[in-house]
Amino acid sequence: KSRRRMLTPTFHFAMLDGYVEKMDKHAQVLVDVLKDKVGQELDIFPYVKRCALDIICDTAMGTELDSQHDPNHPYVRAVGQFNELAREHSLTWYYWLPIVWYFTKRTEETRLLDILTGFTKKVIADRISKHQSGELQFEDKKGKRKAFLDMLIEMKKENSLTDDDIREEVDTF
Repeated sequence: KSRRRMLTPTFHFAMLDGYVEKMDKHAQVLVDVLKDKVGQELDIFPYVKRCALDIICDTAMGTELDSQHDPNHPYVRAVGQFNELAREHSLTWYYWLPIVWYFTKRTEETRLLDILTGFTKKVIADRISKHQSGELQFEDKKGKRKAFLDMLIEMKKENSLTDDDIREEVDTF
């Protein structure tokens, strides 16, 4: 509850408005990618999903994933596979039995979670290192909005967040 209270100001509408430029940039990439598909029948969902993932990675982690041009990136594939695994779990009643899940899908779930959390941990370590070296500053440049991860790193010093606390928040976002 105290963590939620601490993070609530980061989601004020005025703060979110600062991310419009980043969202627009990734939406423009989507438009450019889809220009090559004009006249073709296609399922737009994978394209929109990758655009959303690029927006989330940029705004939440300050990281350019570029999944719209690289759909085979290990993190992109792991997100898709984990979503499919979650869907399968929710729709298949016998997977609700922990023993069945454990002996059939647990290994795949663990492998995917390792990829997802490994990526997030690497990004967090990289951002912390860049802040410590002075390559990134905590202060906002005029008109430039900090990534959610940068705000969490800043709060780490003030509110005794651990790296795992930060990872949990970024993964949840």
